[in-house]
Amino acid sequence: GSIGAFDISESLKKILLFITPFIAFGVVIAVNAFSNPLTFSEIGIFSLLIVIQIIGFYLAKDNALKIMAIFSLLGVIAITMMVNTYFLANNDGGRSAVNKPLSNAVANNDLSTPPSTTPEPAKPQLPATTMNFNEMDHDFGTIDQDTENKKVFTFTNTGDNPLVIENAKGSCGCTVPSYPKNPIPPGGTGEIEVVYKPGKQKGAQNKTVTITANTEPTTTILKIKADVKEVPAS
Repeated sequence: GSIGAFDISESLKKILLFITPFIAFGVVIAVNAFSNPLTFSEIGIFSLLIVIQIIGFYLAKDNALKIMAIFSLLGVIAITMMVNTYFLANNDGGRSAVNKPLSNAVANNDLSTPPSTTPEPAKPQLPATTMNFNEMDHDFGTIDQDTENKKVFTFTNTGDNPLVIENAKGSCGCTVPSYPKNPIPPGGTGEIEVVYKPGKQKGAQNKTVTITANTEPTTTILKIKADVKEVPAS
């Protein structure tokens, strides 16, 4: 019975000695691949080390020598990883050289200032007012392609506070509005000029201009439309 137990123990030792290099190899691949993809040359070197270890395992007749061989293999793998990580990182031909621009930027104090996480202070809320347009829709009728068509919308500040137009934006690049940048006093008037250039558009067209101001609601929409006639190429 003791002999059988001894034989089983020796068999387990041999199994453990046999699979240890493969476990170490798997760990090395997992750790190294997590930080940097393995190259074919590294895989070849690790595979060669495993083959050498297996040969040494069968040739060694003493378990102590086998254990020393295993730890030697682990040491070689560890040194290989350190060389790859620290020495090749400083070589333009190394895999880790992709990280050099960041290091150079730090050395040269060339890093861009990170975007501020502090929210911008909110613009002071202007007292609301009202404005009234003489007309809010315009039909250009039938127009040709590649023409410039202008329409001036006149408005009046009908409220009790100065009217401040913050923005006026067309629904597409073909519709460009211009607006007064200075406050319009109560009772004062102003103009929104809209230039519509259909370009190569054709057929019925409907565009809008959205005006943002200290009114309630804050946006006012003007509308224009036209029937664009196709112009034959000359």
